[in-house]
Amino acid sequence: MKRNLMKALFVSAFALVCGYTVYTSQKEELKLSELTLRNAEALARGEDSKCPDPYDVYDHQLCFSQRTGTFITDYEGSITIMGIKFKLGAKKNTKITLTYELGNCDKPSEGNCCPNSRNGEINIVGYELFE
Repeated sequence: MKRNLMKALFVSAFALVCGYTVYTSQKEELKLSELTLRNAEALARGEDSKCPDPYDVYDHQLCFSQRTGTFITDYEGSITIMGIKFKLGAKKNTKITLTYELGNCDKPSEGNCCPNSRNGEINIVGYELFE
């Protein structure tokens, strides 16, 4: 009986040491120098890339497509287009026909970079109130 208890304790201790070793080896973080990170980013971008930001659209340029829509102002006299609120100073529940431009990176232009952060940018061209 004592022999079986000793075997069980030995196996338990062995499993505990193995488990702790695996845990500590997975917990360690790999530290890379700033130079190594910059080199990896440069290699990922390629030699011919001119885009400063790796998320920009290569060989495209920003263009604005014109759109027209009819909106009704909210209680503040504002309208919302694609989650962006525009205060127009109109009364609430006023019908407005709005002409606006929407930024896109969909125009091919070899050798240029389109800033992807400007996708969806809205410029209001003009509007007409119907009170």
